Amino acid sequence: MNNILYTYDMDRSRSLFRLNAKNTGEIFKNFLFVDGNVFMTQQNESLLGREGDDANVTGNLANIRIYSVSPYVRQRFGNLASTELRYSRILTDSDASSSFFNSQANTYHASLISGTDFRTLEWGLNYSRQDIYFDLRPDTVKIETEIANIQYNLTRRFGLTGTGGYEDNEFGGAGQDKPKGVRWSAGFV
Repeated sequence: MNNILYTYDMDRSRSLFRLNAKNTGEIFKNFLFVDGNVFMTQQNESLLGREGDDANVTGNLANIRIYSVSPYVRQRFGNLASTELRYSRILTDSDASSSFFNSQANTYHASLISGTDFRTLEWGLNYSRQDIYFDLRPDTVKIETEIANIQYNLTRRFGLTGTGGYEDNEFGGAGQDKPKGVRWSAGFV
């Protein structure tokens, strides 16, 4: 519970409720896991409306609930590399009058990352995709990336980094461009 108290204007004092519960279960030792999350909060439905309170006398306060379950496999290949394959199902629900927040999402993630045998030249490969279905939209939002990263350690405390990959997104809507293309970065740590 988050209490907001105004000393000079007690009528504006209010209580907002939040819940952030997470749990991980290990199904098969050091291999198959499942994460479960529940997140609940209250927030103003519209930036243009009056600030809501716990009694919602303004009609602008919405309860937002997010539920997710995520089974995944994690495997180490000695000191050579490690991998993770993950699927997540995410449901977002709200009692907002517009139901703007209501959606369902499927997320897929795969990664292969170098192990401790690669001290001088570290590397990683990552793939992720998220498909989001909104209750108030007929189209699906798709966010997809494939990224490779590399780090060349010149010393124990200084290294050069680079990433490169491809991004393919669809945000829906008639006549909308679908942002996609090559992405890259370079830097140091």
